[in-house]
This record gives sequence, C-alpha cells and structure tokens, in this order.
Amino acid sequence: MRQASRRSSTRRTKNFTSAANTAYRDSDNAGSSRGKWITADHTGMSRAMIDMQSMGFWDTLYYIVTHFLIAVFGALVSGLLMFLLIFIGIPLLIQGVL
Repeated sequence: MRQASRRSSTRRTKNFTSAANTAYRDSDNAGSSRGKWITADHTGMSRAMIDMQSMGFWDTLYYIVTHFLIAVFGALVSGLLMFLLIFIGIPLLIQGVL
C-alpha cells in the first residue's frame, strides 16, 4: 500500500514538473515571437532609409526639419478639426439644426 502511494506521489511530481516545463517553454516562445513582432518595422521606413542615397549634413537637416514641420502642421489641422467638431458640431447636432 505504501509503495503504491509513493508511486502515485512520484507520478504527480513528474506530471507537475513536465507541465511546468511545457508552460515555461510555450510562454517563452509566445513572448519572444510577440517581442519580435512589436520591434519589427511595419512601415518599411528602415528599408527606405537604407535605400536612400547618402546626403550631406545640410540636406539631411533640411529633410528632418521639413518632415517635422509637416507633422506639426498635421497635428494643428487635426486639433482645429476636433475643436470644430466639439464646440460647433455637437451643439448643432443636439439642437437638431444639422
């Protein structure tokens, strides 16, 4: 009786150890694949920068400043549209004018 109980206990320990190893391996694979996906360049910008011809200092500075100004202008236009929607559009919709 005692030996059967010992075998059962040993089997449970082996099952638990095997399950823990499998869970660790699967979570490690899932985590590493998610990390690779998150850090990947989905926009293709790195490939475009590699394929781009080398520029001098002033050309590079002009390129960066131009893209920065375009981004700022886009943010300002988005802010203006949100302002118009919130402070003009929604009250008109509530009043039933539109």
